[in-house]
Amino acid sequence: MNVSPSNVADPPAPPVPVAGRALPNGLAAFLVFFSSGAVLVLETVALRLVGPYVGVTLQVTSSVIGVALAAIAYGAWTGGRLADRRDPRPLL
Repeated sequence: MNVSPSNVADPPAPPVPVAGRALPNGLAAFLVFFSSGAVLVLETVALRLVGPYVGVTLQVTSSVIGVALAAIAYGAWTGGRLADRRDPRPLL
C-alpha cells in the first residue's frame, strides 16, 4: 500500500517564544508574600469555623493544613500546565 504525502499529517510546530518584559523582582516578591499571608488567614478561618463542631485538636489542625497544602500543590500544577500552553504574563 502506497502512502501519499497528502495522507501524512505534519508534525506539530514547536512553540514560538514570546519576547516580553519579565516580572519585576519586587512585584514578584510582594505577590508571593501576599499570597502566603492569604493562605495563612484562610487556614486560621477554616480552623475557627470547624473548631466548634469537631474541636481544636492536633488531628483537625493537621487536616486543615493538609488541605491547604494540597490546594497549593494542585494550583501550582494547574498553573504550570497553563504556563506551558500559553503566555503566562496576561494571566498575571
